Amino acid sequence: MKLFEYEAKRTLAEYGIPTSKGGLATSPREAREVAGNLKPPFVVKAQVLVAGRGKSGGILFVDSIEQVENAGERLLGMQIKGIPIRSLWIEEKIQIKRELYFGITIDRFNQSYVVIASSVGGMDIEEIAAKSPETVVKSLINPQLGLHSFHARQIARKMGYAGSQLSELGRIFEKLYSVCMEYDAELIEMNPLVETVDGRFVAADARIIVD
Repeated sequence: MKLFEYEAKRTLAEYGIPTSKGGLATSPREAREVAGNLKPPFVVKAQVLVAGRGKSGGILFVDSIEQVENAGERLLGMQIKGIPIRSLWIEEKIQIKRELYFGITIDRFNQSYVVIASSVGGMDIEEIAAKSPETVVKSLINPQLGLHSFHARQIARKMGYAGSQLSELGRIFEKLYSVCMEYDAELIEMNPLVETVDGRFVAADARIIVD
């Protein structure tokens, strides 16, 4: 079962993983009301269970509450890959320094979970692996030991981080693993997981497929 982005983000937030501040709307009027509780600029994101929303025009960047409402009128009722858009997630735009990728999925050959991470994010992991294979970090998770702090920090170090950022990133990885175990996920990913201009980390997008 695939979760919508807003469901995945709310789940991550419950586990203490930083996510973009936002709200759900099912009409242009609701979109305007949600934006009224946020700080501009905004991102208006179609909530559909298909990949490639951005390339299909399902993610719009706007600067004002009026533009959020206009974006709602434009997106609601539109279809992406044959799927109608019935709801929108409106959030505050993040000032991004760098986009990362971090995901956990099942390695059926090795009969265990595997972490896949990259210092390059914002695209499908298959595309990242094809374009920048040197940036991809893969690490099998021992099913008896789980993902420990030193494993998480080691992955963050391979992604090019050190010091307090390495520790913060490691904690986020551990928390995502906890979500994965709690929800018996087949796939859980933050793509992109962004480093902000002030050095924090935020899950700008999230995807969870539950078994």
